[in-house]
Amino acid sequence: MVPGDLFQVALIEREAFARPGARQRFETELGLPQSRSRVAEVEGAVLGYLIYWKVTDEFQILDIAVKQEFRRRGVAGKLLEGVLDEADALLGSTVHLEVATKNTGALGLYAAYGFAEVGRRENYYGPGEDALLLARESG
Repeated sequence: MVPGDLFQVALIEREAFARPGARQRFETELGLPQSRSRVAEVEGAVLGYLIYWKVTDEFQILDIAVKQEFRRRGVAGKLLEGVLDEADALLGSTVHLEVATKNTGALGLYAAYGFAEVGRRENYYGPGEDALLLARESG
């Protein structure tokens, strides 16, 4: 992800999440030493993005989203595979993320890549909207 991608990333964020973050947050992420940002694009059009933090051997996926018309076509999987490949290169590393319990599409994706539930945050996304904490050990 580069500054020129931020407008398209912000549009995807608004489309994908009920409470989207501000574009300024993405600009901040680009400047943080622990933050890594990736986009999937075709001919300059951003199809999806992923933001994660890498601190020593721990990885925390903060956001992953794909433009509506490109969902269920492997875009999120490709973005995720890049992070998992990086984590797998560091034996003993762990990748963490949180996901809404109602997000069945994401839950299926994460299960397919070996993530397991390690906790739950009640009402994290609002009343009755819990978050599942998932983790995957490198391997």
